[in-house]
Amino acid sequence: MGGQWGLFRFSRVNETQYQLLRVIRKIRLFQGLGRQHIQALLPLCKLVSLEPLQNLYNQGDPSREMLLLLTGKLWVVRGGDEVLAEIGPGSSVGEMGFFTGEARSADIVVAEQSTGFRVDKKELIKLLDSNPAMKAGILGNVVAVLSERLVEANQLVLAYTNTIAKMEDQLVRHIGMNSVELDERGL
Repeated sequence: MGGQWGLFRFSRVNETQYQLLRVIRKIRLFQGLGRQHIQALLPLCKLVSLEPLQNLYNQGDPSREMLLLLTGKLWVVRGGDEVLAEIGPGSSVGEMGFFTGEARSADIVVAEQSTGFRVDKKELIKLLDSNPAMKAGILGNVVAVLSERLVEANQLVLAYTNTIAKMEDQLVRHIGMNSVELDERGL
């Protein structure tokens, strides 16, 4: 790779640091950040190994960190066993509560052997507060990620609504009453 990254690779960091910089640049939350911003993030990233079926985050817990998934797969789970979504490499987990201050909205379970970077909220907020350009870039990426998730959630709601409408049509055909009429009769 040439350009500024090629020069940076050989003149300022070792090969491992260079590889970490390349990985972090690919994570959606940090896309578009400059080399100096990503280099400032490196000390905040703590490499973790995650075991299958490990409960990473629990719904309702405070959001004090987020995870940047490097390898493997995670599940977003509600109600103990309903998998709402799968999360793959290059994705962040827990950034919504991380930036809003809200508690975890779902359980996150490790689906298969995975690795990732844990980022502590206090440390990242301190870094972002000292660098407004970096903060604007990351928050712009957060908005994009959350917007994509909202679109996906809306598509799921539409699919569930269509399924319910089809089931109600079947109910009317088989019983001759719709769900409102059944409710009125206490059935």
